[in-house]
Amino acid sequence: MFVKRNLIISFILILFASTTFSQKILYPIVHNGLWGYIDSSGTEIIQPQFIQCGSFSEGQAFVKKGSNNYEGFAIVDDIGYINIKNEFRSISGFFSGFDAAENFSEGRAAVRLPGIGIFTRSKWGFIDTSLNVVIKPEYTKVGDFSEGLAWVEDKKMFLFFVISDNYGYVDLEGELVIPCRFEHAGNFFEGLANVTIDGKKGFINKNGEVIIEPKFEAIGKFSQGLAPVKLADKWGFINQNGKMIIPPTFDDARSFSEGLALIKQFGKWGFIDCSGKIVIQPKFNEISEFSEGLAPALISNKWGYIDIEGKIVIEPQFDYAYGFNGERALVINDNKFNYINCKGIYVWKQAD
Repeated sequence: MFVKRNLIISFILILFASTTFSQKILYPIVHNGLWGYIDSSGTEIIQPQFIQCGSFSEGQAFVKKGSNNYEGFAIVDDIGYINIKNEFRSISGFFSGFDAAENFSEGRAAVRLPGIGIFTRSKWGFIDTSLNVVIKPEYTKVGDFSEGLAWVEDKKMFLFFVISDNYGYVDLEGELVIPCRFEHAGNFFEGLANVTIDGKKGFINKNGEVIIEPKFEAIGKFSQGLAPVKLADKWGFINQNGKMIIPPTFDDARSFSEGLALIKQFGKWGFIDCSGKIVIQPKFNEISEFSEGLAPALISNKWGYIDIEGKIVIEPQFDYAYGFNGERALVINDNKFNYINCKGIYVWKQAD
């Protein structure tokens, strides 16, 4: 909506793409269609040179080398990971290389091995931080590692027909510790993961035992001991015993962050605390969760930021705004990517 087509895919990869490495946070920037990184002061650390870039995680970031043609389509020459010194290591190759990869989490990064021809399909596995394959690419899809486990999808096909499609969990060594028997699965948070059984959603523990009966239409992750759940077309919050702590009275809800959770009533968004009390009245058409004590909010067709009391602290002036990370936030104006501090002052602006 606000960005050119050839930037959209790249930006999806680097949304919230910053990380701490040697106590330094790097933020992705773009110039002439190429991506690089700055630090929190706005100083360029890695000059723009990639057609796509991911977040630094555990000292490395996934990047794609190549160029953008005159129609705005990317031409990929190589893919791999860089460190903060911009030292590049490739993971691609004609016969055995990967064609896609994700960020590192708990020492593992998901990588995709492309299929050959129309009857062989791409498969996902995992590499370690040395870029060695530690879990062979044999799954249809995989999630990030969280609390020592990652969900995997095992879809069996005959020609173009799906024979079976189930989800389970592997550990860091690749052992299938929870068999593929769920219709869908999510990451572990606070010891529990959401799964789908017979079309309904519930939670399991790390032994694969159903802890909270699958009876919900939709669910979110556990955070601060509570998880949003949808029941009879309304959202509420349960605790880790499955008890409904905040009754399902909302049209929509998100997980807690910094003590507050987004809720939607009568077409507007606001916030509740852990007791279910509305602390910021639902009056926003669009808003994001709190980070660094501030939340981006759409006000009068422009984005600004509010504090935990609901007061506007950075005036609405942006075409779009994202959450803060390390006291810096990405904002977009006139198709340009810029960064501000917690006072709304620009620390880096994309050149014309």
